[in-house]
Amino acid sequence: MQLNISNIIEMLMQLFVNAMIFLAFLLPTGCEAAHERANMVELRHIVVNNESIWKGKNYIDNLPLEEKVEVARIAAADANQNISIIGIHVLVESGLLDEAVPALANRVLEGDDLTAFGYAWTHSDDPQLTVRMYLKISRYLLAKFDSFDAGQKKKTERFIVSNLGRANYLKKFSVEATEQRLSQMEARLLQSEKQK
Repeated sequence: MQLNISNIIEMLMQLFVNAMIFLAFLLPTGCEAAHERANMVELRHIVVNNESIWKGKNYIDNLPLEEKVEVARIAAADANQNISIIGIHVLVESGLLDEAVPALANRVLEGDDLTAFGYAWTHSDDPQLTVRMYLKISRYLLAKFDSFDAGQKKKTERFIVSNLGRANYLKKFSVEATEQRLSQMEARLLQSEKQK
């Protein structure tokens, strides 16, 4: 077959058509990703320009459920503390406690105070949510404790000791003593849930 200009143009046209067909199959995924980004851009705009966490949370709350959860997942891991807080709140309110734990643990390692979360959890419909979240965060931090640097270890120790409460007071932090206390708390939590 002899290649001339018309054959080359025909081959290029066929290649272009094949490429467009291939891209057509990828288009929904690309649109979904773009839509996610649009939601995050809007959330960032609301939080940064209005300087209001609650306006940003209201924005996410008004999204369809699937989008709400997906945006919350992305927001929880965001470097902006206020956006991360919104994502964490929405994940916990949506019952996705385990998905919120890594972001909460990161907040602890950044030196943030989780008191506002504790207040919200204490006043939720679940009277044991505060204890449940404390246990989950503590277990997560302890599982990674050996890999932390000195500063992260200190912040983890402070979180665990200061949040065990008077009934669960530890005089001095140790992984073993903390494990024992957490196990006791988990047993009491399980017992209280069985009594319901």
